[in-house]
Amino acid sequence: MLTLASLFDGIGGWLIAAHRNGIKPVWSSEIEDFPMKVSKAHFPDVEQLGDVTKTNGGNVPLKVEKDICNHKTPQAILKPSGYVVRRLTPLECERLQGLPDNYTAYGSDTARYKAIGNGMAQPCADFVLSKVVEMFEEADGET
Repeated sequence: MLTLASLFDGIGGWLIAAHRNGIKPVWSSEIEDFPMKVSKAHFPDVEQLGDVTKTNGGNVPLKVEKDICNHKTPQAILKPSGYVVRRLTPLECERLQGLPDNYTAYGSDTARYKAIGNGMAQPCADFVLSKVVEMFEEADGET
Protein backbone atom coordinates (compact mmCIF):
# COMPACT_ATOMS: atom_id res chain seq x y z
CA MET A 1 0.00 0.00 0.00
CA LEU A 2 1.20 3.50 -0.82
CA THR A 3 1.61 5.87 2.10
CA LEU A 4 1.59 9.66 2.29
CA ALA A 5 3.28 12.26 4.46
CA SER A 6 1.94 15.80 4.18
CA LEU A 7 4.16 18.81 4.88
CA PHE A 8 2.46 22.17 5.50
CA ASP A 9 -0.78 20.22 5.62
CA GLY A 10 -3.29 22.97 6.33
CA ILE A 11 -6.73 21.39 6.71
CA GLY A 12 -5.73 18.06 5.19
CA GLY A 13 -6.43 18.38 1.46
CA TRP A 14 -3.74 15.87 0.58
CA LEU A 15 -5.07 13.54 3.28
CA ILE A 16 -8.52 13.64 1.64
CA ALA A 17 -6.99 12.92 -1.77
CA ALA A 18 -4.93 10.07 -0.34
CA HIS A 19 -8.00 8.51 1.26
CA ARG A 20 -9.98 8.84 -1.99
CA ASN A 21 -7.19 7.13 -3.92
CA GLY A 22 -6.41 4.21 -1.62
CA ILE A 23 -3.25 5.77 -0.17
CA LYS A 24 -2.70 5.59 3.58
CA PRO A 25 -1.85 8.98 5.14
CA VAL A 26 0.75 8.40 7.86
CA TRP A 27 1.65 11.82 9.21
CA SER A 28 1.17 15.50 8.57
CA SER A 29 2.93 18.66 9.61
CA GLU A 30 1.15 21.97 10.20
CA ILE A 31 1.99 24.96 12.39
CA GLU A 32 -1.48 26.55 12.83
CA ASP A 33 -3.73 25.21 15.60
CA PHE A 34 -7.08 25.49 13.83
CA PRO A 35 -6.09 23.66 10.62
CA MET A 36 -4.52 20.91 12.76
CA LYS A 37 -7.82 20.62 14.67
CA VAL A 38 -9.76 20.25 11.39
CA SER A 39 -7.31 17.70 10.00
CA LYS A 40 -7.30 15.70 13.26
CA ALA A 41 -11.12 15.65 13.37
CA HIS A 42 -11.28 14.03 9.94
CA PHE A 43 -8.12 11.89 10.18
CA PRO A 44 -7.68 10.90 13.85
CA ASP A 45 -5.21 8.11 13.02
CA VAL A 46 -2.78 10.39 11.17
CA GLU A 47 0.10 11.48 13.38
CA GLN A 48 0.23 15.28 13.74
CA LEU A 49 3.87 16.41 13.93
CA GLY A 50 3.16 20.11 14.36
CA ASP A 51 5.86 22.58 13.36
CA VAL A 52 8.20 20.79 10.95
CA THR A 53 11.09 23.06 11.97
CA LYS A 54 10.85 21.66 15.51
CA THR A 55 10.53 18.00 14.46
CA ASN A 56 13.39 15.56 14.90
CA GLY A 57 13.82 13.98 11.47
CA GLY A 58 15.02 10.75 13.06
CA ASN A 59 11.57 10.26 14.58
CA VAL A 60 9.65 10.78 11.34
CA PRO A 61 8.29 7.51 9.90
CA LEU A 62 8.69 8.53 6.23
CA LYS A 63 11.17 10.62 4.29
CA VAL A 64 9.63 13.37 2.18
CA GLU A 65 11.64 14.89 -0.63
CA LYS A 66 9.20 17.44 -2.07
CA ASP A 67 6.18 19.46 -1.07
CA ILE A 68 3.50 21.13 -3.15
CA CYS A 69 2.75 24.84 -2.85
CA ASN A 70 -0.80 25.97 -2.14
CA HIS A 71 -2.68 28.86 -3.69
CA LYS A 72 -5.07 31.19 -1.90
CA THR A 73 -8.81 31.25 -2.52
CA PRO A 74 -10.64 34.56 -3.10
CA GLN A 75 -13.11 35.29 -0.34
CA ALA A 76 -15.39 37.77 -2.10
CA ILE A 77 -17.64 37.59 -5.13
CA LEU A 78 -17.00 40.55 -7.43
CA LYS A 79 -20.09 41.79 -9.27
CA PRO A 80 -20.57 44.44 -12.00
CA SER A 81 -20.82 48.10 -11.02
CA GLY A 82 -23.99 48.97 -9.10
CA TYR A 83 -24.25 45.65 -7.29
CA VAL A 84 -23.37 44.85 -3.70
CA VAL A 85 -20.23 42.84 -3.12
CA ARG A 86 -20.59 40.32 -0.35
CA ARG A 87 -18.20 38.00 1.36
CA LEU A 88 -18.52 34.34 0.55
CA THR A 89 -19.60 32.16 3.44
CA PRO A 90 -17.16 29.55 4.74
CA LEU A 91 -19.44 26.88 3.23
CA GLU A 92 -19.23 28.54 -0.20
CA CYS A 93 -15.44 28.71 0.10
CA GLU A 94 -15.30 25.01 1.00
CA ARG A 95 -17.38 24.18 -2.06
CA LEU A 96 -15.17 26.31 -4.33
CA GLN A 97 -12.16 24.39 -3.05
CA GLY A 98 -13.92 21.06 -3.62
CA LEU A 99 -14.08 20.21 0.09
CA PRO A 100 -16.99 18.38 1.73
CA ASP A 101 -19.64 20.68 3.22
CA ASN A 102 -18.73 21.97 6.69
CA TYR A 103 -15.28 20.36 6.52
CA THR A 104 -13.83 23.26 8.53
CA ALA A 105 -16.79 23.71 10.90
CA TYR A 106 -14.65 23.52 14.05
CA GLY A 107 -13.96 27.18 14.75
CA SER A 108 -14.74 30.79 14.00
CA ASP A 109 -15.48 32.03 10.49
CA THR A 110 -12.16 33.91 10.57
CA ALA A 111 -10.23 30.72 11.33
CA ARG A 112 -12.19 28.89 8.64
CA TYR A 113 -11.47 31.54 5.98
CA LYS A 114 -7.77 31.45 6.81
CA ALA A 115 -7.62 27.65 6.75
CA ILE A 116 -9.53 27.35 3.48
CA GLY A 117 -7.53 30.18 1.91
CA ASN A 118 -4.27 28.49 2.83
CA GLY A 119 -5.53 25.22 1.42
CA MET A 120 -5.57 23.90 -2.10
CA ALA A 121 -8.23 22.98 -4.60
CA GLN A 122 -9.26 19.47 -3.58
CA PRO A 123 -9.86 18.21 -7.14
CA CYS A 124 -6.22 19.04 -7.89
CA ALA A 125 -4.95 16.85 -5.04
CA ASP A 126 -7.39 14.10 -6.02
CA PHE A 127 -6.14 14.16 -9.62
CA VAL A 128 -2.45 14.17 -8.70
CA LEU A 129 -2.73 11.24 -6.30
CA SER A 130 -4.97 9.26 -8.68
CA LYS A 131 -2.17 9.53 -11.27
CA VAL A 132 0.41 8.42 -8.69
CA VAL A 133 -1.71 5.35 -7.93
CA GLU A 134 -2.06 4.61 -11.67
CA MET A 135 1.71 4.89 -12.12
CA PHE A 136 2.39 2.41 -9.30
CA GLU A 137 -0.31 0.01 -10.53
CA GLU A 138 1.18 0.08 -14.05
CA ALA A 139 4.68 -0.48 -12.63
CA ASP A 140 3.42 -3.44 -10.56
CA GLY A 141 1.85 -4.94 -13.68
CA GLU A 142 5.15 -4.81 -15.55
CA THR A 143 7.03 -7.05 -13.10
